[in-house]
Amino acid sequence: MKLNNLKDIIYITETSLPSLSANIINSLKFCDAFAKNYKVNFFLPKLDISKEKIKQDFGLENEIHFSEILKKNVSNSLMRFYFCIVTVFKIIFRSKKPDIIIGRSIICSLILALFNKKNVIEIHNNLNGLTKILFKLIVKTYFKKNLIFIVINQNLIEDLEIKNLTYIVLDDAADIKKVKTLSTYKYENTCVYTGSFFKGKGCELIIKLSKIMPNIQFHLYGDTSMLKEFELKKILRKNIKLKGYVEYFKIKDVLNKYHVALMPYEKKISARSSNLEIARYISPLKMFDYFSAGNIILSSKVRALDHILKHNVNSFIINNNNLNNWKFLINKIFRNTSKFEYIKYNAFSTSKKYSWKKRSKKLLNFLSTN
Repeated sequence: MKLNNLKDIIYITETSLPSLSANIINSLKFCDAFAKNYKVNFFLPKLDISKEKIKQDFGLENEIHFSEILKKNVSNSLMRFYFCIVTVFKIIFRSKKPDIIIGRSIICSLILALFNKKNVIEIHNNLNGLTKILFKLIVKTYFKKNLIFIVINQNLIEDLEIKNLTYIVLDDAADIKKVKTLSTYKYENTCVYTGSFFKGKGCELIIKLSKIMPNIQFHLYGDTSMLKEFELKKILRKNIKLKGYVEYFKIKDVLNKYHVALMPYEKKISARSSNLEIARYISPLKMFDYFSAGNIILSSKVRALDHILKHNVNSFIINNNNLNNWKFLINKIFRNTSKFEYIKYNAFSTSKKYSWKKRSKKLLNFLSTN
């Protein structure tokens, strides 16, 4: 792909704004990195929030041009297909042809490929249903030459069967900010968790820990609106506080108030929008946020993260089933947090390798040779 005179990038997502999903954070931060040097057109179904509010809530630094395609949310398969058809035709009949098309919409990318439009398709999970059937059909045809894949980890290459196609592995990334000094921390004897409360993400273990560690507080940040009443009652305990959803631009300031950040994943992890098992593909934004805030990360053993999380270097890895090990390590850290400054330093150093700027640059370098 020739990128000598690169000026115009189109990015496609099926997620409307506003949204609390992690995928929209990934999309906007990725586009923000491109927008420093290029014009980025962000295609989405519905835009029901001001551009100024988007820039503030997501901590964007550069101008992104938004194109509202439907003025409606993609709420079902039919609407999804309609959105993709309209989007593809807008691109095909656009007077100014884009230099690069990137998307998180599988169907859009596949249709574009059929119209002989080369594009980059970013995939974070395995596929299912009709999407999987269409994907498998098209990647076996002549039109596969029009697809370049971004996958979140190596496991997806095997599971999507794209080993012989054009792909690049790109982990998620982080905003890089200076770590505040120890004296600015507000909470002692308190662990933090950010993210969703879906099955397998860690609430189960946190509840168990809260029962055997009454001296430790657990602060949980995230959207609780999707939780049922009985689930909320199960989570709420004297030493567990649900702090609610925090806009992404505030998350670093929140994390800077804590020493210890938790990633207590179960062996099976559920995605927000489906029953797909995502443990093989996980690359959580929270991990990169924890790194960039210089938190001491305590994580379950997750094979998909072995290349990033290093035990007793930039984090601590604990067997999920061993509650006593979690309890021992948490107590050990809070007895003398200054002993673990090397973990904080290494965590922040790790985040520098995974900035949005570096992620965008890696993709552009890859595209220039493919």
